[in-house]
Amino acid sequence: MRYKLAAAILYLVTLVWFTYRLDGVADWVAIVIIFVLPFAAGVTAGVWALPVPLLAFLFALPAGYGSGEIPIWFVMMFVGLIALPVILVGSIARWLLIWYAMRI
Repeated sequence: MRYKLAAAILYLVTLVWFTYRLDGVADWVAIVIIFVLPFAAGVTAGVWALPVPLLAFLFALPAGYGSGEIPIWFVMMFVGLIALPVILVGSIARWLLIWYAMRI
């Protein structure tokens, strides 16, 4: 139980870091944070990771505009829209892995 909460908190800290460093992040790091990290959070934390993109969106509200014309909270809203289904897929993959391991 503790590792699930720790994984969800680590994912939240990474998303908040990404929110405030959005302009200076390399493209491959952004791809990993947007697509790979939610899957890993879903596998390790399960459904505990589902509220994390919403919390990251709330932390992004005071971030302002950064160096672009679009507010950072708007960008994080789309990151959350991508992350939620990926977290669900990771959570389902975890459930299937546990189910398969119990059958053996």
